[in-house]
Amino acid sequence: EKEIPGNEDDNSLVMMLSSPDGRILLTGDMERIAENDLVESGADLKADVLKVGHHGSESSTGYIFLREVMPTYAVISCGKDNSYGHPHGVVVERLQDIGATVLMTATEGEVVVECNNSAIWHVSN
Repeated sequence: EKEIPGNEDDNSLVMMLSSPDGRILLTGDMERIAENDLVESGADLKADVLKVGHHGSESSTGYIFLREVMPTYAVISCGKDNSYGHPHGVVVERLQDIGATVLMTATEGEVVVECNNSAIWHVSN
């Protein structure tokens, strides 16, 4: 519950959804300052699925944060050919570097994540 002055994106709601079958980390528009604060807090950030912060903006999804989360799947919510250029190529590279399967709404359409019987998988339309 720490407010970061000057950047509304870093004050995004962050939520970990946890069940016996898996963990999903939702990061809103959180950028690296908030990511690093979260890492420094000592919170258990390991997640099977990461909803990538700030639509894959270059200002989010840093290596320090990713080393704590180590997601199997990374979901980037962004429009096709959006004017912001999201997701940024360097963010996709970071996610691939840690071995995450990257799913983007711009190319996959709707991404549905289901947890069941100790397995996580995705269904796209």
